[in-house]
Parts: sequence; structure tokens; C-alpha cells
Amino acid sequence: MEPQCSIVFATQLQSLLSSLTQLSPNSKFLLLTDSLFSLHSLTDLYTTNPLVQLIHLTIHTLTLIGSQITLAWMPSHIGFPEHDAVD
Repeated sequence: MEPQCSIVFATQLQSLLSSLTQLSPNSKFLLLTDSLFSLHSLTDLYTTNPLVQLIHLTIHTLTLIGSQITLAWMPSHIGFPEHDAVD
């Protein structure tokens, strides 16, 4: 991964983590992101990425205290041909 890419990736993961840490117990949540790459990275249960590991731990902890969390991809830049390649 190129440095600029990894900065964007880390920022997207940090944003997801920040959102997760604001959630309260015993509730249902739908978190939307336009970062398909971030969502794919969360499917790797054996990742060595510390941010992904922390997101896994946070989701696990929230689940243990009764929260239901759904993560979903919402593509952005729809209708902008120069941005479609990004999504």
C-alpha cells in the first residue's frame, strides 16, 4: 500500500472507530461508510493492523453489552465519472 493510500485508509478506520466509541449499550446501530476497502479489511479476523484489531475488540465489547451493530457500504460520488473509479 502506498503511503498516501495508507494515510487515507487509517483515517477511514479511525473514523469508524470513533463512531463505534460513541455508541451506547443495549441499542441497535447502523454505521454507513463509503470506504469499501475499510469494510473488507474488517473481515480479516487475523489481521495485524492495530486499528482493525481495535475495531474488532470494540465491536465485540459492544455486542457483549447488548448492542447490535450493522456496518454497511454506501457508495459516494455516484454520477461523477471522474470519481466512480474511486468507489
